[in-house]
Amino acid sequence: MKGEIVNFKSEGKFSVVSGEKKGEFFSKIVNLSENSIAVKEAVVLEKNISELGFSENAMVYCEGYQMLSSTYEKLGDISENLRGMDKNHYKMPQTEGFFTGYNYICFSENNRVLLLGATSCRSYSTEIRVNREKLQLVQIIEGRKIPASSFLELESYTVIEGNDKNCVMEKFASFLIKNHPAIPYKEVPDGWCSRYCYGPHITQNDIMKNMAVAGKKYPALKYIQIDDGYQPHMGDWLLQTKKFPQKMEDICLQIRESGFEPAMWVAPFIASQKSELLKNHSDWFVKDRNGKPLCTSEVTFKGWRDAPWYFLDPTHPEAIEYLKNVFTVMKKQWKVNYFKLDANVWGALPFGVRLKKDVTSVEAYRMGMEAIWEACGHDTYLLGCNAPLWPSLGAVNGMRVTADIDRNTETVKSLASQCFHRNWMHNRLWINDPDCLVQEDIAVGLRAKFPIFQNVKMNPKHAAMYRYEAAFIRASGGMVLSGDKLFSLSSYDDKIIGKILSAPRTAAKFNKDFSVGVTDTETSREYFLFNSSDKPKTFTLSVTGKIVNQFTDEVVTTDGKYSVIVEADDALWLKADKTK
Repeated sequence: MKGEIVNFKSEGKFSVVSGEKKGEFFSKIVNLSENSIAVKEAVVLEKNISELGFSENAMVYCEGYQMLSSTYEKLGDISENLRGMDKNHYKMPQTEGFFTGYNYICFSENNRVLLLGATSCRSYSTEIRVNREKLQLVQIIEGRKIPASSFLELESYTVIEGNDKNCVMEKFASFLIKNHPAIPYKEVPDGWCSRYCYGPHITQNDIMKNMAVAGKKYPALKYIQIDDGYQPHMGDWLLQTKKFPQKMEDICLQIRESGFEPAMWVAPFIASQKSELLKNHSDWFVKDRNGKPLCTSEVTFKGWRDAPWYFLDPTHPEAIEYLKNVFTVMKKQWKVNYFKLDANVWGALPFGVRLKKDVTSVEAYRMGMEAIWEACGHDTYLLGCNAPLWPSLGAVNGMRVTADIDRNTETVKSLASQCFHRNWMHNRLWINDPDCLVQEDIAVGLRAKFPIFQNVKMNPKHAAMYRYEAAFIRASGGMVLSGDKLFSLSSYDDKIIGKILSAPRTAAKFNKDFSVGVTDTETSREYFLFNSSDKPKTFTLSVTGKIVNQFTDEVVTTDGKYSVIVEADDALWLKADKTK
């Protein structure tokens, strides 16, 4: 990526003009020269770490470019060697000597919280570069040219300090919503998802069998999400495999006739090497330096299935028309009102050459999303998954805020941590999707062939894992998508999923170490206690009156203090009468 690097110290060619209004900072780069100048990046804020006033034990949260990435470490442990999905998986550009995050960074120690971050993302992504000595907010301009005697407006940013993290995040959200208003939807969509019980091997019979059970036992699981496996190859979304006897259009209409809503999985910005799309329209794809379609394996990785993949170019008019056609057909003919858009980050990665060379990665992605909205209309639910976070502001109704669930304790704990750091986003920036609720032991794909992966719930540790998972999903306040074979759920599972589905969709607010979350309704208060350590932990709550354990239905009455032991890697979900 060629161009000048601009910072607040720049002289001669550039002038950086900054201003502040109600806690938000605005900047523009003025080209003082007589020639057009390309800008690679702009350092809009730089601080010495010593100026911030935190010790090495302060906790630092830094957001990732896409939803799979985030970092939560002690300040003293921050280094460029930290592993992360953005760095190691997606191969995002890194600056030597710095850890690189995106969007915002938040420091917390004792009763002090400090957040620095971008409050807009219309054209440029914002990198957070930090090491033991220095912190920078850097906007990635990607070589955009500033004509002589002209200027370039940058993204806005803020610095917020307070003594309560929840309040700091609420204020941060207010700036983001002002710049990128959320797209409302009529409900928090709940449903059944095929991914974690069938994978890409889903069949028409599997769909109908689970829908029949949902009709009898779980009518609140309104959306039947067909999650990969219907298409012959990535990119060929209007074609289908031979394992479906009926056309996908007819299957979707049958789902609607049964009282449910079809929900389709689509990865709009990628296509497989084997796809008809790539074979017939290679000119619609992002190019490498030799003018050939750029393979994802050359810059990131091959892809998780049906690989290698290639990048559809959202700046190509015919590629845009293709996207519009796909979603128009699914919307108008298949009657689909809910789309899970996966692998979205490939529409916003800074690699290759697009047809329109003066368009940034963020702008290209937004062009693609605008085309999808134009085809679908705003009565549609678009769920971003594996998506770039800030570039998706104001571009989706819902957002996956965790990596993929797997039926093991460490994954469940990791996803809960990811989600709770993003609970503040729910019902503000978008509807949060914490990924699927799993309650039963199912081995998918190759695992299904090995007995060791069967009946793992007989182990008490796995029963604790499912409690942790259920409490985490409820504490998220977000979407509820069952990832199980519905006909295999027990009466106990029925009870738990029923309680989660009937609860108000308010995200819990957490204490400093994210071990205790609380939500309030008009009549009750819910407590979520998470012990992620390897030893039992005692929690003490200030509660008067009746408390109900939501897992066992055990009832206790307290006169002001309630102490309970939560075992290692376990969780507790309690509901108490609200004190008048």
